[in-house]
Amino acid sequence: MALSPHEAGRELSRLRQMPYGTARTAASEALTDRIEAEGPRDYLPAALLDLVENYVFTDQDDRGFVGFARLLRLWDEDASLFDDVDTANLFWEYKWVAGSLASYPAISIEQAEAFLAEMERRFVVSGKPTSCVAKSRFGWLSDIGSSLADDARQAWQRAGFDEYDDCAACRTGQQVGFLVQEGRYAEAVEVGAGREGTCNREPHSTLVHLALAHTELGQPELAAEALSAARASIGGNHTMSAGSLGLWFEGLCRINRLTEALALLRGDYADFLPGRATPLDQVRMLTHLVAGLAAHADADDAPTGLTQLGELNVRQVREWAHAQAAELAAQFDQRNGNSFFSRQLDRALTATRLDVPAVAPEAPVVAADVVATPASDSPLESAAVDIEDAPETADAYQQAALADEAAGQLVDAGVNYAEAAHLLADTQLSLAHDTFALAVPRLVAGGAEPALIAAVLGDWAPVAADVLDTAGVEHHVVSLIEHLDQRIAAEQSPSDDLAVAELARFQALRWELIDVLARTIASTPPSQRRPGRSAAEAIDLAMKAGEGFAGIGQPYNAAHAFWLAGRLQREAGDVEAAIWALESAYEGFRVAGLPAVAAEAAGDLIEVLRATGQDERATEVARSL
Repeated sequence: MALSPHEAGRELSRLRQMPYGTARTAASEALTDRIEAEGPRDYLPAALLDLVENYVFTDQDDRGFVGFARLLRLWDEDASLFDDVDTANLFWEYKWVAGSLASYPAISIEQAEAFLAEMERRFVVSGKPTSCVAKSRFGWLSDIGSSLADDARQAWQRAGFDEYDDCAACRTGQQVGFLVQEGRYAEAVEVGAGREGTCNREPHSTLVHLALAHTELGQPELAAEALSAARASIGGNHTMSAGSLGLWFEGLCRINRLTEALALLRGDYADFLPGRATPLDQVRMLTHLVAGLAAHADADDAPTGLTQLGELNVRQVREWAHAQAAELAAQFDQRNGNSFFSRQLDRALTATRLDVPAVAPEAPVVAADVVATPASDSPLESAAVDIEDAPETADAYQQAALADEAAGQLVDAGVNYAEAAHLLADTQLSLAHDTFALAVPRLVAGGAEPALIAAVLGDWAPVAADVLDTAGVEHHVVSLIEHLDQRIAAEQSPSDDLAVAELARFQALRWELIDVLARTIASTPPSQRRPGRSAAEAIDLAMKAGEGFAGIGQPYNAAHAFWLAGRLQREAGDVEAAIWALESAYEGFRVAGLPAVAAEAAGDLIEVLRATGQDERATEVARSL
């Protein structure tokens, strides 16, 4: 049965609330196909516009071309279907598609120029201002390394700005990026100083470019400040391309923060490595990867922990990235009729690094032999400290910890070390790891409550994984689980309501620790795991945690545990088990009232279903969103 206009509008509105990703795109495709086949036809322009947006913001620019062509055909056939909002969005999205012209070497110069000419014709015929056409021409020439790019930039500036141009923040970011690309670093800093406003890409893009500019100008402290500000600017609606990630990676490496840079790659953006990006973003990312690792040639034998590439060392990853980038650079240079990308790659091989003076704590860097989760969920006071104030505040906590320890207040010392470590985790991973290693033994020796120790272990675990040293975390997690097992066994026949509540808290805490252990094992590269540890054990622990959380009425935690298990099972090739776990995660997040997170889990489920030829089931999941 066809949707009513009210139903179609409601479904489109719901989709717009979802995070960009596989699930939102799949749901958008299903809804667009349904409206095109069954109506209401007046809502087809809005559905297609949303579909193009989803493709563009998930690095599927090639599919965006197809969706936009459908929009233009519909406009030419019956422009009356487009209301004022649809019309404005059609011309707004034109520049998104134009911005993708350089992304594929198969698109010829002639085809791109014809697209831009047709874009200008349509704007003029429709009586629209043409500043964004000038901007799109500048973007195209900049992306292909043309010597005419700066003239086009100035022509864009002279054209003024109108309602179809980008926001002020993006206009600044585009110019700063171009100036850095051209090696005009002082100019980039000058233009970047006038930045204003925010959006889903800014000011992050401007700031990471400024970090590189400051590095090239020999200003390591300013480079570090720019990167810290860039990290602080990332909000819930932020989107990062592979090229932007590569720039951030290089920026970290160039100010001697290789550990943080590699942790970034091993984290949420690991899928970019095998090529889940446009060819243009891919060659940019790989070139930045080469530059960052070239700056650390003295660490060639160091492990990277990048399991996606077979656990190669620094030299091997740099050589792999260079070979991949060289192949893509040759394709782009052939299309562009120049040697722009090859020259960029050659320059990357000569990159050097600067040292940034670090906060020098007086605390020892190795934990004494004492007998005995996400920042927003942390019970620590430092979770509320602004990232710009983190180094100074961390030093104050370390000084307080030293005073507490001297006074024999081990729990207080442990808490203050944990506060310091929490703050250092954003900028100095290795020091944060060592400081956590000071905190936990003191908490244990001082007889801290298990819940406090568990919270600190939850904060320490991802840091330990990032520095490829999880033995200490695992030891303390296992010890605390054993301690809780003893407490639970002693409380199996609680005598009053207070004892019943205490038993419930211990049981919940035990599942939390099992979940932490599963994540720690899973995030540690196989070669770095302790003897006997394996992905299979991580899967088993995650499944047990999910079932345990479900059994005590915690659907949110259960969903997260099942989500971890499903991803690991998918990597292990156990497709049916992965589907069950991912379905459980999806349903758990829905029960917990978290549609945005549910959509992310659904995206993983849809990918597994499609990869195994279960397209109908995948479509059912998409429609259920």
